Amino acid sequence: MGAIILELPEYWSMLRRYWALILVLTVSGVGVAVAVALIVPPRYEVSSEIYVSVGTAAKASGEELQAAASFARRSVLSYAQYISTPYVLDGAAKRLDGKLSAADLKQLTEAYARTGTSIIRITVAQRDPQLAYDASSAVTDEAARVIGEEQRNPDSKERGPVLVEVVSPPQLPSSPVSPRMPIAIALGLFFGLAAGFIAAFATHAAQGSRRARSAARW
Repeated sequence: MGAIILELPEYWSMLRRYWALILVLTVSGVGVAVAVALIVPPRYEVSSEIYVSVGTAAKASGEELQAAASFARRSVLSYAQYISTPYVLDGAAKRLDGKLSAADLKQLTEAYARTGTSIIRITVAQRDPQLAYDASSAVTDEAARVIGEEQRNPDSKERGPVLVEVVSPPQLPSSPVSPRMPIAIALGLFFGLAAGFIAAFATHAAQGSRRARSAARW
C-alpha cells in the first residue's frame, strides 16, 4: 500500500471534520494524566551537604595544608559510603525516636561525594515532608558527629582529626519532587493530542480507501 499524502487543504478539511474526535482524545489524555498524578503517592526529597576537612597544626606549611586537603578529597568517597552503614544509621534512628528504623533509613537515604570536592551530599526521600525533613536532619547530624569523632588521618600524627561541617542544612520541602502536576498535564496534553491526530488521520484514510474502492466498482 502506498503512502497517503494529504495536501494542506485536505488537512484543514480533516481537522474540521474530526475536531470532536481530536478534542475528546486530548481531554481524555489530560484526564488520565491528572488521575495518575493524583493516585501516585507524593515523594518528597530533602538534601543536605557536609564539608569534610582535616585539621592541621597552627603553623602548618603550605605543603602540609595541601596534603591535608588531598587526604580529605581522597577520603570523602569512603565517608559517603560510611553514611549508609549502621555506625551512622543506628544513631540517626535513635534521634528519630522510633519514627524510622535504621533499615528504613538505609532504603530512603542516598549519599555521594561531589566530584572533585570534599563535599558529601545526603538526600532522603519520603512520602511525608515533615518525616523526610526529620530523617534528613537526623542522618546529617549523626554523619557529621560519627565521621568527625571516629575518623582520623593516618598520614601524620601532627594533623588533627577529620573535621565535618554542615554547609547546607536540610530544609522542609514545600512541594513533592514527584508527581509534578504541570508536567503530568503537559504530557497528557501531548499524548492525547497526538492520539487524536492519529485517530483522525486513520479514520480519514480508511474512509478515503472505502470511497476509492466503491468508485472502482462503478
